[in-house]
Amino acid sequence: MFNKSIKPLQKDLLKELGNIGAGNAATAFSTLISNRVELNVPEVELVGFENSLEFVGDEAVAAMYFRVNGSLPGNMLLMLPLETVDFILQSVGKNKTASWDDLDSYNQSMLMEIGNILCGAYISAISDFTQKKMVPTVPAFAIDMAGAIINIPLAQLGDMSEKALLIKTTFNRDGKDFSGNFLFIPEPSALTELMNHFGVVQ
Repeated sequence: MFNKSIKPLQKDLLKELGNIGAGNAATAFSTLISNRVELNVPEVELVGFENSLEFVGDEAVAAMYFRVNGSLPGNMLLMLPLETVDFILQSVGKNKTASWDDLDSYNQSMLMEIGNILCGAYISAISDFTQKKMVPTVPAFAIDMAGAIINIPLAQLGDMSEKALLIKTTFNRDGKDFSGNFLFIPEPSALTELMNHFGVVQ
């Protein structure tokens, strides 16, 4: 798999990149809910896109899909399991969903707004690191198994993209953890640019 070719120093760089994004996202999220939330990054990997499901698991998720335009074009996915959706809705709107069927249009809109904030924080971290402009579009929202969600950009890109930057994130408030997964799937030109900054020889 692709991540095996990454040297320890490069992995440290990836982890730091993820931590910067998490710090940005935690600050924005904490301000929104007027309560301190910590975001930790236990794992950052450059993975073969076809292997990404091994890292995220194949459970039902609420997913936000962004097209990223600019100098590093590609696609970004934010995937959240139900318990994390509950955590976000309780934190922001004092709402709670007991099942996926309870995710009405209001709660979906709220999740999409939070997704904009979180993904924007990670895109800003990548953009600042590479000094390249990245502009996310308005997200599309879906509830499905993670495997089916991951097939969305795969169907659009076909064989164009083979690698993905995976950032596994843990939200923590009052000692309780909630997980989320970010996948940035760059187009070939963006992948080359990104790898140059990471010092990875393809």
